[in-house]
Amino acid sequence: MIIKAVLLFLVVIGLLGMTGRFTRSKPQDRRGPEIQSARKCPKCGTYLVGSSPCVCGYDRDA
Repeated sequence: MIIKAVLLFLVVIGLLGMTGRFTRSKPQDRRGPEIQSARKCPKCGTYLVGSSPCVCGYDRDA
């Protein structure tokens, strides 16, 4: 009796899985904004956050 219940449960779960696979909508080709590469200090190579200057003291404008 327990074997029948387990087999019935597995069959129902299998059917739910197959119907879910066929009814799932296809992912659309959504293109968001381009991701910019991170800015780095040309002198020491550390990442620059926002408009803050580099901690090494390199000044690009000078």
